[in-house]
Amino acid sequence: MGVVPVMSSVGGQPELVTPDCGVLIPLGDREVEEYVAALRSLIENPETRGAMAQASRQRVARSFSLHNTISHLTAILEHARTLTRSDPRPLIPPGLALELATQAVEYARLTTSPPLPTRLAKTLAMMRNYKFGRVVLRAKLVRAVGQWILVRIRDRRR
Repeated sequence: MGVVPVMSSVGGQPELVTPDCGVLIPLGDREVEEYVAALRSLIENPETRGAMAQASRQRVARSFSLHNTISHLTAILEHARTLTRSDPRPLIPPGLALELATQAVEYARLTTSPPLPTRLAKTLAMMRNYKFGRVVLRAKLVRAVGQWILVRIRDRRR
């Protein structure tokens, strides 16, 4: 957006924000003072602020475009597939996998708006009650979750 990001140096932020295009503030006792100093410096130096804003926009356009992000994610997934074939890891037990998926969906159901579709809840109930056909039911669950995620993404863009 052509602005200078000033943010905490946590999580993946150092991957996104470099010194030429933004300011990362380390967590700590002097965090507030660091924010004030960074913002004051940007306000008092419009040329620097303009150059950093331009560098920020160029960095995002160059490194974080939709095409680049999809390519990067595809490469990560391909690498994971290669590792799965060459060095398979033991799977978690199906009961634990089902319980974790159920908890994740239940958490999403309780904390998100719009709520999860009824079909997804019914699929989960079927998975809990039937021992046969779980592969088909899991495929339905994955499809239902995928559709729900796509709808949420579409709604956020509006």
